[in-house]
Amino acid sequence: MKSNFKEVFIYADSLTVDLSDILKVSMGEIKIAYILHDKSVAEPHYHIFLDFGNNKVDDTFVMKLCNVCNRLVCTCRGKNWSEIKMYMLHTRDYDYSADEIISNFDLSNY
Repeated sequence: MKSNFKEVFIYADSLTVDLSDILKVSMGEIKIAYILHDKSVAEPHYHIFLDFGNNKVDDTFVMKLCNVCNRLVCTCRGKNWSEIKMYMLHTRDYDYSADEIISNFDLSNY
C-alpha cells in the first residue's frame, strides 16, 4: 500500500542494517526517527518511522532501504510526528525519554 508515512517494526537481534547509515543516506529527503524499546517486558525491538513528505511510496521501497521483509513494514498509525513521538515514548510498562529517540531532524519541535 502506498503512503507517505511508514513504520518498520523489527526485533533488535534481527536488524541487519546500520540505522545511522540509513539516516545519512536519506538526509533531507526522508525524515526518519527510531527508538529501541529494550526496557519493557517485550523482547528488545526497534520502531522505525519514515516520513516521505508529499511522496507516497510502497512497502517495497522501505523493505529495500531497511533490508526487511514485507511483514515488518506497514503504513504508520500516527497521522503526524506529535502522535508518532508519543507512540515511541509510551509503552504499556515503561515510559521512554525523548533523548532515546534518534532522528535526522529536530523532533523536539513536535
